[in-house]
Amino acid sequence: MKEMKRSIVAASLIVILAAFGICCGYFFLRGTLKPSPHDETADVDVGVFYYVWYEKGNDTRHWNDEACDTVVDLPVLDYYSSQNESIIRQHLDWMKDIGLDFLIISWWGQISGNCEYSYEDNSTKVLFSVVEEYASDWMKLAIMVEGFNETEGEDGYNFTAIYEYLISTYIEPYSDIYMRLNNKPLVCWFNFPNMTNPKPNRDAIYGDARVEARIVGHSNYVDWWFGIPCSVDDNTKPTIYVDNEICIEPRYDNQYLGKTENHTFDATYEQGIYDTEWNEAIKHAREGNVSLVTIYSWNEFHERSQIEPCYDKTSNYTDPYYLFNATKTYIHELKG
Repeated sequence: MKEMKRSIVAASLIVILAAFGICCGYFFLRGTLKPSPHDETADVDVGVFYYVWYEKGNDTRHWNDEACDTVVDLPVLDYYSSQNESIIRQHLDWMKDIGLDFLIISWWGQISGNCEYSYEDNSTKVLFSVVEEYASDWMKLAIMVEGFNETEGEDGYNFTAIYEYLISTYIEPYSDIYMRLNNKPLVCWFNFPNMTNPKPNRDAIYGDARVEARIVGHSNYVDWWFGIPCSVDDNTKPTIYVDNEICIEPRYDNQYLGKTENHTFDATYEQGIYDTEWNEAIKHAREGNVSLVTIYSWNEFHERSQIEPCYDKTSNYTDPYYLFNATKTYIHELKG
């Protein structure tokens, strides 16, 4: 009887040691020699370009109020105000659901016309306040300066004053939710004529050591790609830029804006550009070549690049959540 018990104990010990050895070997391989492909992408952050220029109701600010602001797709939330806190919280709930990590906010200067502060600046203040109160544990925000002084030419931009305002209004008061890159607050600049094209202006943009500046756009000098695709073929092969950033967009369509030059790519989604782009981004990420994925856009309804749930005028898919759900699937696949 004692011999039998010894045999049982010995056999059990062998099984335990074998299992322990397998586990140790697994973790050793996983941690040092052969990481899972999903581990390579677990730290990739995904963000979206976000627009805060909307006023409540149709025929209001940026909702069909003039020819250059024509909107043909109806948001599920209707024609909302960018300053409505409930709307912002719903956006944040959706964003958390699909796995977004940061927003890059389209910011059009501090002052507009005779107003003390621009509409977008006031909207940005509301957004920062809501995120601080509602989503500070997971969402980060960064500013993208747009070409708000375009009529004044290249001399219309005081870069030191812009940085001072952004630092005192957004970066320092909201340091816990402001996005950082290389341990510095990130400030993006859209490559607008007069603002970033003259070389001295770019030197001034990059010259402030308190921030990490990135020029975003579709010129040959940008740090991060963003904007209009040149062709369907080019758009299906997104390029990796500075900081291992890669930008993707579901489509581009400006045919309703009354422009002399029409650029429309995959208005119905039948060409599957968004799917191809995501697959390409995930492939690069699995190879360890991507750190940031930016999506253009959450809600740029004029150029129809939005992934926000909406009733789409030309889509082959009737589900208003089609792009939203597709984005969720791809982000979850990316992050494993």
